[in-house]
Formats: sequence, C-alpha cells, structure tokens
Amino acid sequence: MKKQLKEYIRSAIKGRILFDEPMASRTSFRIGGPAEVWVEPKNVSSLARTIRFSRKKGIPLTVIGAGSNVLVRDKGLRGIVVSLSSVHFKIIDKTGEQSFRVSSGVKLPKLLKITRNKGLGGLEFTVGIPGTLGGAIIMNAGGKDKNISDLVTKVDLMDRSGELVSLDRRDINFGYRFSGLDDYIILGAFILSYR
Repeated sequence: MKKQLKEYIRSAIKGRILFDEPMASRTSFRIGGPAEVWVEPKNVSSLARTIRFSRKKGIPLTVIGAGSNVLVRDKGLRGIVVSLSSVHFKIIDKTGEQSFRVSSGVKLPKLLKITRNKGLGGLEFTVGIPGTLGGAIIMNAGGKDKNISDLVTKVDLMDRSGELVSLDRRDINFGYRFSGLDDYIILGAFILSYR
C-alpha cells in the first residue's frame, strides 16, 4: 500500500489503525498472513466512516470479531480488516427482568457467565462455542436442541453503506447455521433469557 494512501487512511478513519498486521496473532487457529490495514473502530460512527471510506475508495472490507474459527491464507488479506473488538463493541446492558442488549463483540462465555450469575438460563447450549455474539448470530450458532436465534428478539445492524438497521426476529431468515445477514455487520442484539 502506498504511503500516501496510508496517511489518508490515518486521517480519515478514527480508531486504532495498524498496517501489515499479522493475522496469525488475531485468529484462534494462529495462522495467516498480514492484513493490509487493521482497524479497530472506537465506536459505531467510526465504523460507519470506515465503511464509507472503503466503499468510496474501492478498498475491500472484511469484518471479524474475535477471530474464532477464521482461516486466513498465508498471503494475508487485502484491503481493510475491521475488528469489532474495541470496548465499545463489548457492552452488555440489562433491558428488563430477563432481557439484555448485548453488543456484537461480547464473547459467548462472558455472556453465559453474566446471565448465569443473575439466575437466568437459556444460554447453556453455548458452553464450548468460541467467539462472539456477532459471529454466533451470523452463523446461528447452536447446540443439539437450541440455536442463538431461539433467544434473539431483535438485531441491530449496519449495512454495507454505513446505515443503521434494526430487524425483529421475525424479519430474519434464520435456518440451520444460517442467518441471511451476511450483507450486514452485526452491532448487537436483544437477547431474552429465562429463570
């Protein structure tokens, strides 16, 4: 990547920016070449700015969470890799007696622990599933008898033009290891647990 473009990226995108970042240190499998540009947006508006910038400049954009179950080729990834791992994307807010608004970067084991400590159930099937809520929603992660879609009531998203979208559960085409949300970036979801 040319020096001039790197400087432009630094001025246009807000958040942590690294160039030629080894993906082996960013994935659970510990393999893969460098990301041409690694970006950790500091908030949702910074994420939107990053998306719009990449689109305007024709730069490929890849979004990852914690890097669980992600394989990256030895040649690495061209363009911008956005990681939703900053503090802003790891928030859990209790919204009701048995409901939470959970950001996409929250790891499933943490979410399970918090709900369990509040005497709530429903997420037991996530034991042993690595990764974040965002990844779990994208692939409709689950166990033998339950999927994450069984607990989701609403999903907050960003489309590939940087616009915010909210979809109710009934408007999402969940299926076995499928959500139909691949064209979106998951920002968070409302999760309903039970006593």
